[in-house]
Amino acid sequence: MLLCLAGYISSTWKDRGMSRQYSVTEAASELGVHVNTLRKWVDKGRVAAIVLPTGRRRFTQEQLDQIKRDIGILPKALAA
Repeated sequence: MLLCLAGYISSTWKDRGMSRQYSVTEAASELGVHVNTLRKWVDKGRVAAIVLPTGRRRFTQEQLDQIKRDIGILPKALAA
C-alpha cells in the first residue's frame, strides 16, 4: 500500500508540473555529506531548502545542483 501511495504522490507532482522533492536523507546521500551536516547548513542559512509545516526539510533537484556547485562537486561546465 505504501508503494502505491508513493507512486500516486509522485505522479501527482509530475502531473502538476512540480519537480520531485528529496528528503534530507536522500539529499545528503546524493551530496555525500552526513544528514546532520545538511540539517545544520539549512539551519544556518548556508543552503536553501523547502521547510514543510511539520518542520521537515525537502530539496528539489535544482537546489541540490546549486548546493553541488557551491561546495564544488558539480563542474561549472555541467552546471550551466
